[in-house]
Amino acid sequence: MMNLSEAILLFLSTEYHPGKSVWSKEPCDNGQYSTFFETTVCQESRATAIGRYERKVRSAMRVTEELLCRDSANRKVEGCTPYINKGPKWKYDELLILGLAVSGPESGYREDVDNGRGFAKDCTDSRKTECGPDDVGGKGRGPARESCGMQIHPDSVGRFSDYTLEELLGTSEEAYERCFRVGFRMLLKSRAYCEWNTRVNMPKDFQSFSGDWVYQTVSLYGSGTDCYFYGGKTTIRVAAYNKMYTTVRKRGL
Repeated sequence: MMNLSEAILLFLSTEYHPGKSVWSKEPCDNGQYSTFFETTVCQESRATAIGRYERKVRSAMRVTEELLCRDSANRKVEGCTPYINKGPKWKYDELLILGLAVSGPESGYREDVDNGRGFAKDCTDSRKTECGPDDVGGKGRGPARESCGMQIHPDSVGRFSDYTLEELLGTSEEAYERCFRVGFRMLLKSRAYCEWNTRVNMPKDFQSFSGDWVYQTVSLYGSGTDCYFYGGKTTIRVAAYNKMYTTVRKRGL
């Protein structure tokens, strides 16, 4: 039987095809010159991609323990203050897997997204900066300059951290921790707000049908305004969580 990190890594390696992304690059000889890397690059190898995935998982696990004050066995960590002291009762694997799952559809676990190479938004006659791919095809920043694998919006980074958007970028464990710390804080706040909002503002008959905390949390995380936004992105992210949680639990716990 696998431990939690092994089960998650196997899932990510199966679901996100390491070494197959045309957007993910790494330095090599006789490749195409990259201004970002300041050397020639080729498509990222499977081994390099898996190394990134491993660093992501380790970083996400540390951030989960830090914010929940629970270890990977869901035991309370003494002398630790949770990010939210009173609120919904999270299990360790719920927050960890939700964060990793939400970041999947956002980033595809691509290197260019981790590093912020290039922009997904096309350049136009009126927009000539912070747009278009970089010189080796990277499109890692979102249309509103969203940053890192969790695609943190510029309006959110200052509300949930003291970091800049640029400090969330990179493929080191430290950079991944900063990215996940902001994104996981957003998920914690989203669930707490949505559960409060349902309890206080919704009629009793509605409350009996609103038990899907995952959907509400992901809805507010993605929309920024609505716990009940029945949009395509919310549905995709919830499906990613359900698939990952079920698969990982079956393999590892």
